[in-house]
Amino acid sequence: MTLSREQALETVQTYLVAGERLKATSFLADALINNGFVQAAALFNDAQGKEIAPDVWMSAITTIENTPEGSVIDNVLYSPHNCHLMGVYPNEEDDEPEFTYSIGLWYNFQHPEILCLGLPNRVSGGLINEYAQEIAEGNAPPLDTPLDGVLADGYQLQFKLCSNKAKTEYTCWASWFNGGLHYPVIQMIWQDKEYRWPWEEGFRPIQAQPLLT
Repeated sequence: MTLSREQALETVQTYLVAGERLKATSFLADALINNGFVQAAALFNDAQGKEIAPDVWMSAITTIENTPEGSVIDNVLYSPHNCHLMGVYPNEEDDEPEFTYSIGLWYNFQHPEILCLGLPNRVSGGLINEYAQEIAEGNAPPLDTPLDGVLADGYQLQFKLCSNKAKTEYTCWASWFNGGLHYPVIQMIWQDKEYRWPWEEGFRPIQAQPLLT
């Protein structure tokens, strides 16, 4: 049976007040896996966990540290880039581009997550990390503005705000971490070999960079 939030809150608080730390830890670990970091953290805070037994929260995180969810949380909280990079390689028969996106920029800086489609993940991941560092220093990239000085040979990038399609079809792990779709995503858009943008005539290959704006 799936508990409502009110029932989950009552359960956690009961365990904490009774000093049943192992039960509270196990319950919160399940909440982290099933509901994401943000929702589980809110549950712990609303149950007055910081006042009653603050160590239980870190125990719950440690419990899942060897899971994919635990790896995401660890990078968001402790990576020097303040985010986790998720690189996705679709099946070749699907004819879909590989893509990379950040998880944690919204949590750490209230900055939209960054998504890039169609570039090799090692390239897009490096670019996202560069911008994550800039964001951490208070220098968020502007939207709808061609940007120089990042790519070689005069190629430009620009960022545009995405529709919800980005969150429902691409940034699924960011949605898990943030506990829903209530976070923004921006698409990092690149030029083709002839310096054309995807919305310009002749952009090639058109299937490599679907626009999610």
